[in-house]
Amino acid sequence: MLHFILCKNRMKILVTNRGGGHLTYRKMSQKPVEAFKRMGHDAYSAPVADIGQDLTIILGYSTNWDQVKNLPGKKIWWCHGANWSTHSNFKNENKQVWDLIRNCDAVAYQSEFAKHMAQKFLEFNREGPIILNAAKAEFTNHSQRPEPIVNIATAAVWRDWKRLKDTELIIDKLNEGSEWTKYHLWVYGRDPAEKNYGNPNFNHYLGLSNDFFKYDDCHFYIQISFNDFSPATVGEAMAKGLPILCGNSGGSPDIVGDAGIILDIDPYIDYSMNCYRDLPKIDYQTVITGILTMCNSLDGFRQRVKNRVMSVANSDVSAKQLLDLV
Repeated sequence: MLHFILCKNRMKILVTNRGGGHLTYRKMSQKPVEAFKRMGHDAYSAPVADIGQDLTIILGYSTNWDQVKNLPGKKIWWCHGANWSTHSNFKNENKQVWDLIRNCDAVAYQSEFAKHMAQKFLEFNREGPIILNAAKAEFTNHSQRPEPIVNIATAAVWRDWKRLKDTELIIDKLNEGSEWTKYHLWVYGRDPAEKNYGNPNFNHYLGLSNDFFKYDDCHFYIQISFNDFSPATVGEAMAKGLPILCGNSGGSPDIVGDAGIILDIDPYIDYSMNCYRDLPKIDYQTVITGILTMCNSLDGFRQRVKNRVMSVANSDVSAKQLLDLV
């Protein structure tokens, strides 16, 4: 803990970004930048810049090697895996990833899944630790027992692999079978003008608004996406104190650990089969059972969330782990 109070070797650190943001942060790179500043370093976020830095951390696909190779200081690639979104020309599509994994001074992976995908499908075995893309521990969530209304948070842009449509329909099915308790889904990142599924009385679309404090009123967070390398929104929800209900696909289990319920909803969990295949269907009843179990065990899961966030899943820990690489 002394490292967070006294910074003996003050560094100038650049964390690259693509200009995009996440739900509780203006930019994804803001999380490590703020953590480095808390440690006493000079930290900045920019697409690519020569600021006389001692260290450049390349966050995911935010830039490529040609743009950073002449920058001063050491370079770490904080990898979230290979790009698997198309069914052809895989290696060509991942040339940017290939160059970064070969040339940076050090590599860290945002999940075990990201590490496996990058190493297996790029056929390049570059070792590096698992460092979570976590958020600052805040624990602002103090929602009461979920009766008679259960507020469930999720976050997704409209992509099939995010399984937002499935989540909306699951909430409808759950409400149809419940006379007393009603379940409301609060969707961050979804444009309210987009086509939606399910009953608008129970599915609420907040878009990319600044009303993130709804997290404080929700009882838990659901994310059943497929092959999501390192879903940052899961870590952000945990940092607020929300237990997580997620699937056993992608990097979610690596982030959640014992701080939630991990559903067995991917019939092809073998990583080697996760590329070049269609989105598998999921059993809605399995997810519904998970929701009901979560509602009956919230107090225990809330304590587990706090324990996991304080021990490993927070941005201060991640920042120190990144600096340990250099």
